[in-house]
Amino acid sequence: MRTTITALVIVSIGLLGGCGLTLPAPPTPTTQSTSTIPPIPSFGGRFAWPSGLEITLGAATPHTLSEQARGLYPNIGRVMAFAVTLVNRTDRPVKPAIMVFSARRTGVPDPEAAKAPSIRDQAANIGIGLDTPDLAPGQTFQGTVAFGLPEQPGPLRVEVSPDLVGAQPRAVFEGTA
Repeated sequence: MRTTITALVIVSIGLLGGCGLTLPAPPTPTTQSTSTIPPIPSFGGRFAWPSGLEITLGAATPHTLSEQARGLYPNIGRVMAFAVTLVNRTDRPVKPAIMVFSARRTGVPDPEAAKAPSIRDQAANIGIGLDTPDLAPGQTFQGTVAFGLPEQPGPLRVEVSPDLVGAQPRAVFEGTA
């Protein structure tokens, strides 16, 4: 039955074509516009939120924990620190203390094992300066964040949320650490 219907369709098209009727040409594929997704900045790169707040996350640098901090993180293989620069180009104060920094090793199948814990080392002023009061419009702030990692370097993704509730998109930085 299927062969008969196909044959009838082919014959009908051939007959219509022979009668001077022309069939419309098949539609030509069109190029759809794709939204431009900005590339993920690498360590040392800059990200700007629509509000005007900007962040630069410096390159990963090794950090040796102070005696005080070493006791708090006994199972950390090594610590990598990142300089943070915030520039407030908004029209209102920004609270660096409510920013959330997180990191995870990419390519690690176990989500728990992929997490890189945030490190606070008060003696070295790492992870402490972000507790600063409001950053007024036009002001710049510089501080340092750090994460605990295993001994072997690998790909790392650092995400920064400018607020506790995640109302704005996260800044994402990637690199090897």
